[in-house]
Amino acid sequence: MRRPAPGAAVFSILMISIAIKGYGYVFELGSASIETKLNWAKVRFIGIVILPTAWLVFTLHYTGLLSSINSRMWVTINIIPAVFFIFVLTNQSHGLVGEIINIKQIGIVSVVSYKFGPYFG
Repeated sequence: MRRPAPGAAVFSILMISIAIKGYGYVFELGSASIETKLNWAKVRFIGIVILPTAWLVFTLHYTGLLSSINSRMWVTINIIPAVFFIFVLTNQSHGLVGEIINIKQIGIVSVVSYKFGPYFG
């Protein structure tokens, strides 16, 4: 009989977010058109946005401190990732996350170089 490990479910979410980030980047590299590359970059940012919160929840669950976080704290923790993802989705209208500088062809892969905007860093 297997006993559940603390944080196992949250660890799965953490690993899924890393996989989304990785697969998004792989498909971004494999795309031919700039529009497709931008769409895959947005998919990649889904994993990037989920990752810090999932890591925090995993750490709190693993250490037994998850119950010390109330609902107001959860909202506060998730505001910055949510706003960042909204900015990623609407970046073409304001450029706060960044812009594409150029596209380099390296063998059969085209790599996008970004200049990150004021909200990214």
